[in-house]
Amino acid sequence: MLQWWFTYCDASYKYRLWHPDDHVWCTWNEEYTASPVQERKAFHEVNNSHIVTEHLGKAFGHPVEDLHIDFRCPSEYGFTASTCAAAGVQFIVTARPHTANDRSLGHAAAGHMIHIARELPDGSGLELRSRFWVGKGARKLDCGLPPAFLVNMVSQFAFVKSLLLPLSMGLQVFRHASEEFRCLAEILPALFEQEAAPHWKNVSEAEHKVMK
Repeated sequence: MLQWWFTYCDASYKYRLWHPDDHVWCTWNEEYTASPVQERKAFHEVNNSHIVTEHLGKAFGHPVEDLHIDFRCPSEYGFTASTCAAAGVQFIVTARPHTANDRSLGHAAAGHMIHIARELPDGSGLELRSRFWVGKGARKLDCGLPPAFLVNMVSQFAFVKSLLLPLSMGLQVFRHASEEFRCLAEILPALFEQEAAPHWKNVSEAEHKVMK
């Protein structure tokens, strides 16, 4: 079900189901949307970009942000099919987030993100974990000011990262991710049964258990 969600969430009304308060709008690049939703297979998001507008805490007064989330092949992060199978991994997405119009950086790649779920040893369900390397490997991608070479150089210094990415940013990301997956757990089982194509219905029992 979780893997299916990343092939299904292709419109703003679906995106808002994931977090009704914080999520505002989304689209994808043309290559992603070229395939009808009922024909998409696992890892359809890989090498595609999810373009979103969201808050990292609207209830706490945090402003809206424009982000591009470039999904990467899990093997780039060491998660091959064999290592995942050995560890009981049932679901994984890996991505490189971008800030689309940050006041200081403009359009810049700014970290890495992994969502991963593995089957619990006792077979009672899944353990879902999210990891964010906020600001790691920051790279400016547009031609505006400040110049890319300067941003790419100084952004590697710890004190610059602490200025651009205060501790509160990490707390915002943690809270937002926790809330959105709790929201998803409430709506995903019924939505999956109603909307998923037949080839998705052989989803593992572990995923059914964790979402009930």
